[in-house]
Amino acid sequence: SPAAAAAAGDTVDDADDTASAAVASAAAVAAAAAGPSALKFQHLLSLLKLSGYDAYVFWQLRTPLLALAPTLGTAERDELVRALRRCAEHHFATNEDDLDIFFECGRLAYQLDLGDGHEEALSFYDRSLSVFGEHPITHFNRSLCLRDAHDVAGALRAVAACLRLKPDYVLALQARAQLLRSLPDGG
Repeated sequence: SPAAAAAAGDTVDDADDTASAAVASAAAVAAAAAGPSALKFQHLLSLLKLSGYDAYVFWQLRTPLLALAPTLGTAERDELVRALRRCAEHHFATNEDDLDIFFECGRLAYQLDLGDGHEEALSFYDRSLSVFGEHPITHFNRSLCLRDAHDVAGALRAVAACLRLKPDYVLALQARAQLLRSLPDGG
């Protein structure tokens, strides 16, 4: 009840926000379980908005959003990027076991292929590295962004950082070989 929420030190608005987030979270879990084919982009976006761009709700919706990303038009892509930014802004990582929302936002921004040289995805990946520390897959994904932006030197640095952490990562070894072959002198 609102009185109980107020007695616990919360305002009625806080209790309403918590209830909305709980409803959105439950709906997100149910929607994710239903599978991406049953979902429409506007439904997913509505769940994010209803949750106040809650990181946990985004976490539950990330897989269906990734599946829908290639089908989105320009306006929907722009709207999703704004939602990703808000989810990232509202996420407060508390420890190493916390959800790496920034990494997942980067994956989704990369999948959207916004035509910005993957600047948006790179920004999310950089934030992931800053908050959660180095991870080989984050560096590898950065290398893909940089490669697609035709920054071969930057992509090679990102692959090197990945391989420093995981020397046997086959995809990174293959990417390095491909990048070296793309150099003017053939590597």
